[in-house]
Amino acid sequence: MKIVISTLVCLLCLFAGSARASDESEQLLEQLRASPDDAALQFACGRHFGKLASQANVFSAYGYAKRSLKCLEAAVDLDPDNLDYRVGLINFYVNAPSIVGGSQAGAREQIRQLAILDPLFGARMELLHLRQNDSAVELTQFIDAQPEHIQNDPAFLYQKGRLTVLTQRDIKHGIVALEGYIARVATMNTTRDDLAPIEWAHLRLAQLFVMNHQLHEANKHFGLAATSNDPELQQLLQEVRSTAIVNSP
Repeated sequence: MKIVISTLVCLLCLFAGSARASDESEQLLEQLRASPDDAALQFACGRHFGKLASQANVFSAYGYAKRSLKCLEAAVDLDPDNLDYRVGLINFYVNAPSIVGGSQAGAREQIRQLAILDPLFGARMELLHLRQNDSAVELTQFIDAQPEHIQNDPAFLYQKGRLTVLTQRDIKHGIVALEGYIARVATMNTTRDDLAPIEWAHLRLAQLFVMNHQLHEANKHFGLAATSNDPELQQLLQEVRSTAIVNSP
């Protein structure tokens, strides 16, 4: 009997959640019919239906995703100078399947437009886009091609250090980059979604110190990295620490 009641309660919760989502969708669509040229409303529509698409079954997700794309594209068309709207559209292009409008070419074009509006912000988005493809060669070439003020942005400093760990070249430059990243992030008054957690920087820096045979410095940063709750970081930390112990003189 308890199982039956629990099942009914769960079903009622699902129905209630579905009804709320349906009401919100209808309200948004009504507002859009009244104010189709409201860019903020179009963007809200894109985010709303994008969230529904990510939570829906395969049959409903298609329609939600198509509606999300239509709204996001409309928001950008109505207010082309708004960086947030372009970022929202980039995220859709990158993460959505091609069958509903996902497009790497579309993402690259939006990033190109961002770089015209704001070179630093556009460069950050291009860095994120290349990072998803995880090509060390492409990332290195892109970073090296940037002017100095962009290379000194925290996101670029971190990637310089991370790439040094992967390539094991120019270790001293990688150490300087990660030390710069940690110093910059520690004094930032605002958070940025494109920046790696500082514990990851400590772990990457520890790896470079191990490569450079500076085990005392490595252990200091191992300890700072260990404060993270990230299971992926913790696993890598154990592996790197084990290697450092084995290779120590």
